[in-house]
Amino acid sequence: MTNVSMKRGLLICTVLLFIVQGVAAADVTRSPFTDFLLKPGLFGVGVTTVPLVDTTRGTPATLTCAALPTRTLTTEVWYPTQDPSLMEARDALPAKSLIGFPLIVHAHGITSDRLEFSYVAAHLASHGYVVAAPDFPLTNGASIATCQPSAAVISADVASQAGDVIFVSQALVSPLIKAIAPTLPKIDSNRTGLSGYSLGGTTAILASYYSPTIKAVALSAPETCALFGAGILPAAALTKPSIILQGTTDIVVHLDNNAQPLFEANAEPKYLVSIENGSHGGFIAKAPLIEAAYPGYAIDTIICNLLKAYWGGPCDTCVPPYLLSPQMLSSRQHDLTKAGHLAFFNGYLRSSLLDRVFLKYIMDYENADVDVTYADH
Repeated sequence: MTNVSMKRGLLICTVLLFIVQGVAAADVTRSPFTDFLLKPGLFGVGVTTVPLVDTTRGTPATLTCAALPTRTLTTEVWYPTQDPSLMEARDALPAKSLIGFPLIVHAHGITSDRLEFSYVAAHLASHGYVVAAPDFPLTNGASIATCQPSAAVISADVASQAGDVIFVSQALVSPLIKAIAPTLPKIDSNRTGLSGYSLGGTTAILASYYSPTIKAVALSAPETCALFGAGILPAAALTKPSIILQGTTDIVVHLDNNAQPLFEANAEPKYLVSIENGSHGGFIAKAPLIEAAYPGYAIDTIICNLLKAYWGGPCDTCVPPYLLSPQMLSSRQHDLTKAGHLAFFNGYLRSSLLDRVFLKYIMDYENADVDVTYADH
């Protein structure tokens, strides 16, 4: 652990706080801070689909689909539906400077879609965030099935996906957005964060590097080994506050050659949340359905068997022998993901000291299946 002495000091303070509040210090089954972060926020949640199209950039040809002069970015947006004044007491900024809700743009993984982190998006929206997730033109599941892009075409298009993320972040704060999405609340363009999963993690890293307006980046099982191998890590390493969540038994994107070296290269403040027996597939919203369809199997083994055409190579992606026993239940992994994302974005888009304290000192203290490493100057 980093900053161990400080961490132990705060744990003592935490125990004292529990006693003052009437919580038995010996009751290790309770996790009040984590439970608080998992409660729905003050807002209702609205959802709308926004048909965004970037006419300045094209989509390359694939095996069965012709090249296009534009990039279609069908975007799902989750947003708060109650009076924004309700959040003022929980926001560190002065009320007079609140010009809108913070914005999070999520980048999905290969063969997935804009709904893959819907459970995180809805949770963040209930706590006063606008969350937008576009379908990428070549790597969403429907396009993979219809257009059959090769691995080489997909790899070359990741930089364009970074441009897609930036385009969406700019489009949603444009005055023109009301014409196509009249129900969206006002967004604060100075408080924008990114979220990325798997190949979407690579996308988010590059988007953050290209865009100076991004303030914080949350990554779940990011695929970064290829960036190291290509020798472009210094350009891809994050200079913004970052958090990486990664399962220790992820066989699709391994912790030791993806999350770990990225964490070491990132600038401070930075967090690495290692989830014991966590999986790659356990992050996605559809994971419970996969578990129900294949009871008794490790979810990553199922994913590797379904998507063999895209795995292998120098990063040891989905290399047999696969796991035989089930991994962490996705319901538990979902809870840890929601708590980690909310605390991180509260801490670095709302300057919440309490949420930063949770990440540094309390998250792994309360949760035996989590280990948090951090560095903060």
